[in-house]
Amino acid sequence: MKKIILFSLMALLCSLAVRAQHEGELTQENVQIEDCNYASVTVLYKVGHFFGEPTVNGVYKATGSTDCKIPPSTTIWLKIAHTNGQYGYIRVSPTTPKVNEGYGFNFTGSPNWDDFICQHDGNSKGECFDKETAKTLYKEGSITSFEVSW
Repeated sequence: MKKIILFSLMALLCSLAVRAQHEGELTQENVQIEDCNYASVTVLYKVGHFFGEPTVNGVYKATGSTDCKIPPSTTIWLKIAHTNGQYGYIRVSPTTPKVNEGYGFNFTGSPNWDDFICQHDGNSKGECFDKETAKTLYKEGSITSFEVSW
């Protein structure tokens, strides 16, 4: 009985500590991934913080021709932008879904602040914002769109 109470208390504390600053769904139509053009790609994302550290989770699905297979290297880059014009990207790398068969799967990750919001060149992460700049962009910015690379 004590273990159940302790587990319940820990679960409650964890749920109170996780805060989703940014959560939503974005869809783009006519998305090219490798040599295939998909009718649409929809991304579900949840970007927050847990005990002062950033957390990232997201999945995506693609609709279109089943003749194409999404490459396992496919990465989603969530664009986070501030009204002052500053922007960067948050990397999301879930499992690769099958076309027209729903979303992939992902575990919530917790990157360091100085590795959280970056630029990118295709699938390669570029220069990242320092901790303070990333925190400000996270708190004051909005996730506005996404890019797909492979």
